[in-house]
Amino acid sequence: MKKFPWLAMAALLACGQGLAEEIESAAAPKIQETYWYYLQFGWQINLAVGVLAFLSLFLFLHVMLLVRPGLAVPADLLRELLADITAGDRERAERRAVESRSLLGRIIAPALRLSGHSQERLHQVTEGAGRRLVGALRQRATYIANIGVLCPMMGLLGTVLGMITIFETFGAQLDMSMKQKLLMAGVSKAMITTAVGLLAGIPSMAAYYLAVGRVNRVADELELAAEELIATM
Repeated sequence: MKKFPWLAMAALLACGQGLAEEIESAAAPKIQETYWYYLQFGWQINLAVGVLAFLSLFLFLHVMLLVRPGLAVPADLLRELLADITAGDRERAERRAVESRSLLGRIIAPALRLSGHSQERLHQVTEGAGRRLVGALRQRATYIANIGVLCPMMGLLGTVLGMITIFETFGAQLDMSMKQKLLMAGVSKAMITTAVGLLAGIPSMAAYYLAVGRVNRVADELELAAEELIATM
């Protein structure tokens, strides 16, 4: 995932090829104007934005599934761990935490492996495990925000390239009325990539804030559960 910005830049450069030829078709005879007709204009940019939007959706679902309440801090697991620790059976509690594959189990398991250590040391272990786990979840959510910023920029780039090509046609030997038609038709089409970029970027940013809010809420629940378990040790 660290190579994501470079992959996006490579896709963006590849999408720019052939965009100018499509801009020049703005003055072509008018056909039936459907949504698909408009999306075909600047399809390279639109395709790249669509791929990024799909990746944003995948990352959002991935984060939300990881931090869903039943998997992050299962109430049954917390109750069973408290019972095992109270009974002095740390091995069983550790085995139960590892087998649960929950976020709580992954945080408390390292502390259960330690015996004869102070609560301060146990707090340090659980805080370190929790910091790494929550940090990884927030990093995945950050990728969603990156996509939300990148999509409008890619759409704007498509519009700028289109506008450059439109103004280049003004050097041709055309009368003023034809140039006005070229300008109106070209500008309307050049804005399509910006609209597509915004349509992908705005939901991505909304998904990012929703995912970060869920991660922060789960982090607080994990902290409370870990403190309760350590107090019992």
